[in-house]
Amino acid sequence: MNGDFFAWGETVPRKEFVQNYYLKPKQDHYYEGKLTVLEPSDDAATVLWGEDWRLPTKEEFQELIDKCQWEWKQQDYHWGYKVTGQNGNSIFLPAGGFKMERRWLYESDGLYYWTGSCKFEDPEREPKAWQFCSTSDGPDKSKNRNMIITLVPLSIQSGRSIRPVTEKHFVPISDITLNRTELKMTIGDENTLTAGFIPEDATKKNIYWRSGNSAVAYVDINGKVTAISDGKCTITAVCGEFKKECQVTVVKPQDYVPVKQGKVTTIYEFGKEVNDSLIDEFVDYPDSLILKEVFKTRVGSIFDGFTVTLSGFERDARDRDPGDFCLVTIQTAGKEYQFKNADWVTNDLFENNYFYCLPVGKSHYLLFLRGFDYGCCPGVLTVLAVDKSGARVVYNKECTFDELNIEPFSITIQHWYAEYVSKYKVDYSSAYNLFVEDGVLKMKSIELLRE
Repeated sequence: MNGDFFAWGETVPRKEFVQNYYLKPKQDHYYEGKLTVLEPSDDAATVLWGEDWRLPTKEEFQELIDKCQWEWKQQDYHWGYKVTGQNGNSIFLPAGGFKMERRWLYESDGLYYWTGSCKFEDPEREPKAWQFCSTSDGPDKSKNRNMIITLVPLSIQSGRSIRPVTEKHFVPISDITLNRTELKMTIGDENTLTAGFIPEDATKKNIYWRSGNSAVAYVDINGKVTAISDGKCTITAVCGEFKKECQVTVVKPQDYVPVKQGKVTTIYEFGKEVNDSLIDEFVDYPDSLILKEVFKTRVGSIFDGFTVTLSGFERDARDRDPGDFCLVTIQTAGKEYQFKNADWVTNDLFENNYFYCLPVGKSHYLLFLRGFDYGCCPGVLTVLAVDKSGARVVYNKECTFDELNIEPFSITIQHWYAEYVSKYKVDYSSAYNLFVEDGVLKMKSIELLRE
């Protein structure tokens, strides 16, 4: 999970960053007062986590640079730096990337964090604040690389992550709670979920909210749920390794009249021809490249099941990390089928699962593989249909993957070129739900709420 991105001095995360989002009166406040550090009311860490928390200053980050050892490593599927002090204590700083305008860049290459320190020297020039950043050269992220760890002034309206600090005694969280486990709503209703911590005096951390299907019910950063359309979905509160779920059911009011009906397209029906227009060209690689088995499992029953093997390049091949999915092998009914694609990776699929397999009727399965979404380059969602007659690709498109809802099953995606028509809604023609109805895989255009 990458977390949220903030402009310097703003306390609400954004999805896109352009200059007119930043309030000029706030800039003038720091110029005229000759302030060099964020005030608590402008510190996102203080506002979101409480008065005991704040952003670290430039000087505190500099102390980490000067007095600690830095090791680039992978922890819980995320790349970042383990920073170890002279007393042996350590902290892991995950690489979360940064945002420029609508683009999300360099997720796995380095750290880009705001400090609480600003550099407003000339009111006639673009105001800047100090960011902490680290980049590395060399393609192999599993090795120590030539690190550039520094503090540089940056335009304040850019999107960066925050890393809160506190001087309060740390009390670890053992679990979180949720005030509701079920919620029944009517289209248009709003209801706020509340999460708590165990123990009650635990050192508070940020709660992240997500909906399994924002086309049914949308949840904002504060846990407020808005019912969008009839159906079911799961709202999840997440805090580190802990999570709690609320099952939401949305129904239509008796006098409900939809503003606009979403267009429904049939993607695939077992026994029918594949729609080639829904399949983009695969990226292929020479057979001479060395592959390494990453994951292998058997799916289905003893009578109609099949075996899936996921293989990736060996380390250093084509300057890629080990484990990138480049070959999917399916064995079914005594035959073998192989599909090549560079976008399938091990650590970015449905919350770090390798794939999702959905039974559809008797002896029919749909296999969903999510591709890597890197910066301004979207990933690929590939759907394979498997039955006793064989395995075939039925969907393969670049898209931004948003949500997976298990019951009822649906995947929410957006075309990578989606333009936001306002602060809260995405263009109706670029967001879709993939769902199964009567054994048929379908796609419906939807409208999504967004911060």
